[in-house]
Amino acid sequence: MRLPISWMSLALMAGLWVIAFLAAIPIIHSPVYWDESVHYFTARNGSPVDGHFQDLWGNRVNSPDALFWQRPAWYAMFWAPAQGDLATFRVAHAAVAAGLAPIGFALLRAFGFTRVTGAAAGLALAVMPPLPTWAALGFMDPMMAEALGLAVVARRLHWWRTSAAFAVLAVWFKETALILVAAWTAIELIRGWINGRAKAWPLRLGEREASAVYATLLAPLPILYGMLKDVPTPGGFAYHPTVEIADAVLGTSWLAVPLAVGLLLRPSRALAALGLATGAFFVVLQVMGRSTESWYLVPSVLFAVVGAAAACEAVVRAAWRRPALRAAALALVLASGGVCAAAAALPSDAGREHLFPLSGRGPLPWREEVTFQTTVRDQELEAAFAALPIDGHTTLVLIEPHWPPEYVRLADAGPVIMDMAYIRAFVGLDTQRLAQTMEANGTWTMLYEGKHPMQQAIAEVYADCVVERFGGISLIIAEPCAGRWQQLEAADRRFGGP
Repeated sequence: MRLPISWMSLALMAGLWVIAFLAAIPIIHSPVYWDESVHYFTARNGSPVDGHFQDLWGNRVNSPDALFWQRPAWYAMFWAPAQGDLATFRVAHAAVAAGLAPIGFALLRAFGFTRVTGAAAGLALAVMPPLPTWAALGFMDPMMAEALGLAVVARRLHWWRTSAAFAVLAVWFKETALILVAAWTAIELIRGWINGRAKAWPLRLGEREASAVYATLLAPLPILYGMLKDVPTPGGFAYHPTVEIADAVLGTSWLAVPLAVGLLLRPSRALAALGLATGAFFVVLQVMGRSTESWYLVPSVLFAVVGAAAACEAVVRAAWRRPALRAAALALVLASGGVCAAAAALPSDAGREHLFPLSGRGPLPWREEVTFQTTVRDQELEAAFAALPIDGHTTLVLIEPHWPPEYVRLADAGPVIMDMAYIRAFVGLDTQRLAQTMEANGTWTMLYEGKHPMQQAIAEVYADCVVERFGGISLIIAEPCAGRWQQLEAADRRFGGP
């Protein structure tokens, strides 16, 4: 089979890519975003951070070098852009991630839907939150979603081996896709068994079943190798309310309505089921206690928008033959399009909470998201770092830092000594060593104020040595306050420390 792509379709896809790229560009110059710094440095040199980040005992503070093997395709893809600065890296990332919009178009065309429907879905994918944000920032999920989308396109065209290759690539972009690929393989095997193409004994597989099995066997090999090299288990513990995830997993939970309708109609059934199943997967992940972050939702929003668009066209086709249904079909199309437009543009103070009826909270509209990312998020932290002497030789001590973003902010700094509660849980607490390190000649200390006993103790004991404050961050030159380690130890115990 051939993909029904004409010159007109290629022009539409190029236009959708441009719109998606331009929607991401304003976010390029926002502050580095948490794990993005680890991704950037791992792509750059195979290691999450340079060796000048240490604890009090001189041990390198770092994630394992084998982290590369957790997501090797993504790190290899962005090796060249990561040799430049963070902005260059992000521009390259946005250029690749903007492919989500034309891939949405290609998905609908592969399933026989019109260019108009494909273009409408592609436009929604270009501007609907949270897609522009995670196109601009350096996370793997857009590339994982693109590879999954291309795997579905190839499968629809009966390009079984190509489909399997894209499925493997999706897992090598991000390991979360492995569960989806394994589920796809299970479905193929069950269908093959029902249709007589596959047999359990003696083992016999058709080309489509064999390609799926090979994909599932090959996909986890890099991460298994990384785990042998002590790469930690991916992901973290859930802390977002599950209802918020359920509200945002489809872009807006109202898209569940056209997706449910799409299940009833044969032309849209497969894409509607894919949208609902992908969304359900991320909700279940959250319920099982694994944190589902905003950037995780890129593939579920992709398939939800595509599935909803397919459902709308399928309803219009059905209503064309039944005049009594035309009003209902028109209402579904207008409502679905209106919900997507509102998700992209409706201001927060204009009833936006109604787009997310379960929790009343969801991603910001595009304009507000750009403002938040570039002028609000981490601005006090950025000002504090701008005040530090990042000159390549001054020693910096960070107390309970909001790492790993500091990896990018202090890439050109001198020795960076990090003291955090989780490090002290492994190596113990030496208050005298900490005080002497802070009080050494020329050393600057950045205190992130909080509720840990040592944070409160340092804030009290060295209050008269603070040179500048930026919100909840204090910059301290403790050299004039030398000899206070016993006071620091007493204050730490008074605040509940060991």
